[in-house]
Amino acid sequence: MTSPRSIAILALALTVPACEPAGQPEAGDIPPAGELVPGQTSDLDVWLVSGIKAMRGNGASVPVGGFVQFLVPEEGIERGLYLAVHARGMPAGSYNWGIYRNACTEEAGEVVVAMTDAEGKKGIAEPLRAGNDGNAEQAVFIPASTLPPRSLRAEDFSLRIHEGPDPRHGRALACADI
Repeated sequence: MTSPRSIAILALALTVPACEPAGQPEAGDIPPAGELVPGQTSDLDVWLVSGIKAMRGNGASVPVGGFVQFLVPEEGIERGLYLAVHARGMPAGSYNWGIYRNACTEEAGEVVVAMTDAEGKKGIAEPLRAGNDGNAEQAVFIPASTLPPRSLRAEDFSLRIHEGPDPRHGRALACADI
């Protein structure tokens, strides 16, 4: 004879969907919700952190600050890294951004990772958007085929945030050496 408890367990088993394996991150994917909130602990290992500063030499007079983080996904560094940007003090609006060869103190080199369309390269992310509070936060997955993680330790790169959403990128408003 089948007990009511057995029937309840069988009914529960039939109504709970099977867990599907998590897919591998793709270019432009954002990390799982809640993992990149400043001040909270993340399951992801921090690979690199750098400060964002205003590019005053380019005529910008906006007191931009903040930081960028590279985070290692659960499956390891071999597939790529998550990039999280936390910018502060920006005028409300949309901004193009990307990773360039050369440090912030040098002229921007080639676009290595176009977050938004630039120099004939298709962007892998949305424009960076600052709200009325001046804050802009965004995270994106960068595949190792686009930017090998170990090259971040061997070469000079910079993340640059540009004035406005112009596809030619224009003058850099802020920069972080990475």
